[in-house]
Amino acid sequence: MHERPRRIISDIVKAILDIQVRDWEDFGSTTLKRPIVAGVETDTCFYIQNAAQVQNYVNLDLSIYPPPDLAPDLVIESDVTSKTVLNAYEALEVPEVWIYSNSALKIYIFESKAERNCYIEISSSPTFPDLDMVNLIPKLFM
Repeated sequence: MHERPRRIISDIVKAILDIQVRDWEDFGSTTLKRPIVAGVETDTCFYIQNAAQVQNYVNLDLSIYPPPDLAPDLVIESDVTSKTVLNAYEALEVPEVWIYSNSALKIYIFESKAERNCYIEISSSPTFPDLDMVNLIPKLFM
């Protein structure tokens, strides 16, 4: 059950990126690690802005290569069997995280503030500013 929403959302993102003729690399359920700081295994991880930098890599060392860096790069989580904890993504400074849970899509963007890093929930994706993904995605599962 966990894989189905992740795959469908991932396929939608790929189709939109292709229609928009944008470069992208899908790293699937890649483990993103920044040694000593944090590590997390994504359900799906897209490089868009930095696609050319990561095209031929299989294993990403975040001390050398960027995490999904500055919108429009994106991570997608499907919380069917467990809940995503954004703290690990905060430590890795992943700029955009989508979480699909309980038939709803929530979009979070990373904000770096002087006092601490955090995620804020927003209503539209910086990756797809002209599309209402928060309402579109859940309708595809009805």
